[in-house]
Amino acid sequence: MTDHPSLRYLILVLVLVAAFAVVAWVSIFFNVGDGTKTPRIEVLVELSKVLAQLVLVTLIGATVTYFYSQHAKETENRKLRLEEDNKLRRDLLSSLIDVRAGVEKTRREFRLLLPSERGAGYDRTIQNLLQARLDLSKVWHGTETWAELYLGDGKMIQAGLLGMKDFLDKIISEYEAGMEHAALVQEESTSWFGRKPRPLQDPAKSPLFSAFVTAEGGESYTEGFLKQNYRNAAKMIRKHLLLAD
Repeated sequence: MTDHPSLRYLILVLVLVAAFAVVAWVSIFFNVGDGTKTPRIEVLVELSKVLAQLVLVTLIGATVTYFYSQHAKETENRKLRLEEDNKLRRDLLSSLIDVRAGVEKTRREFRLLLPSERGAGYDRTIQNLLQARLDLSKVWHGTETWAELYLGDGKMIQAGLLGMKDFLDKIISEYEAGMEHAALVQEESTSWFGRKPRPLQDPAKSPLFSAFVTAEGGESYTEGFLKQNYRNAAKMIRKHLLLAD
C-alpha cells in the first residue's frame, strides 16, 4: 500500500528535526567541557532545554496536524461517497416508480378506448407493457451492479422486481399465444387470392389481460404486482436512502 504524500512529508520533517536536534546536542555536549558551572555552561544547558522543548513541540504539532488533515480528508471522502451512493439509490427508485407509473398509465389508457378500438388498442398496450418489462430489467441489473448499496436487502429488492417481471411476462405470453392461434387460423383459411391480413385479437379472450384492464386490475395486479412486489421493493430502496441521509 502506497503511503499518502502527507505521511511521507511528516516523516521527512520529523527526521530533519531529529537530525538537527542530535547535531545541536552533540555540539553542546562537546562544548560543556568538564561540567564546571560557568555562565557559558549555563547558557548551553538552557539552550539544550529550549532545543528539547522545540523538538517536542514540533513533533506534537506535526503529528496532530497530520492526523487532523487525514480525518478531514476521510470525512470529506465519506461525504462524497454517500452523495454518490444516494444518487444511485434515487435513480433506481425513480426508474422503478416510472415503470409502475407506465404500467398503470397503459392500463387506464386502454380502458378509455371505445369498444371498436380495443382490438388495435390491445396490440399497442402489449407493446407498452413490453417496454415496461425492458425498463424493469434495467432496474434489476442496477440493483445487481450496486448490490452493496442495500446490504442484506438486495435479494429482497430483486425478489420484488422479479415478481413484477413475472406478472408482465404472463400478460405478454398470453398475447403471444393468441398471436400463434390467430396465425394458425389464418393459415388454414388462406384463399388463392393470397394471405389475408392478420385478424386483430380480442382482448376479452385473454383472461389475465381482461382482469388487468378491468376495475382495479384484478388480484394478480393489485396484490401481486403492486402490493407484494412493487411496494416491497420500493420500500427497501427508500429504507436505505433514509438510513444514508
